[in-house]
Amino acid sequence: MTLKSKKPDGNHEIKGVSALFLGSIGTIAETSVLQLEAFNRAFVNFNIGWRWSEEEYTQMLKQAGGRRRIKDYAAKKNLVLSEAEIIEIHQCKTDIFSELLVTREIKAREGVPEIIKNCAEKNIKLGWVTTTSDQNVKAIKDATSNQIDFSLFSTIITEDDVKNPKPAPDSYLKALQKLGIDAGEAVAVEDSNSGVSSAKSASVICIAVPGEYGYLQDFTYADISLSDLHCLTLSH
Repeated sequence: MTLKSKKPDGNHEIKGVSALFLGSIGTIAETSVLQLEAFNRAFVNFNIGWRWSEEEYTQMLKQAGGRRRIKDYAAKKNLVLSEAEIIEIHQCKTDIFSELLVTREIKAREGVPEIIKNCAEKNIKLGWVTTTSDQNVKAIKDATSNQIDFSLFSTIITEDDVKNPKPAPDSYLKALQKLGIDAGEAVAVEDSNSGVSSAKSASVICIAVPGEYGYLQDFTYADISLSDLHCLTLSH
């Protein structure tokens, strides 16, 4: 695979690509604001007195996994929550998030519909490699189906497919196995540090496209950092 240097116009070209992996919900659509709202509404429903600020949530996004964030925050606040309670709170959050996606206008991130279409035209396989829930994946698909043709994806990996979530490489290794390709033939797009670490641990070239709340994260481990995917060109 050949990664060309940055051109004066800011474009990037990667040759020798057999598969493009979009690595999270946030690489498809910017949903951080709705995710935070859903968490805070769930906390009200369970009457635990929490309300995460944007600043707090931005820090939390350095680690993947909503249940992990609830568990870590409870420990910080010296609140004992059982695993069952954490799962229940997180499921409530997921249900609220799904409901919000129905009532709010959700736009695909810049360049995403175009690069998906271009990959399909060039016979570059597409994968969505996330360790979120099937419910969240379905909600995003429903919310953006008027902009993205998800039938073009050869594989979608969710939390049910792997034992260890990101930053472990399991999800990418699973996707590579399902598509029958080597890591050197794939390119991943991620919007979080944990996602980048996951892709790189699987020896996959990774492009960081930070989300709205990703500005505090360190993306130096990524091969490239871009504001959107309009300036990315892939080819065999």
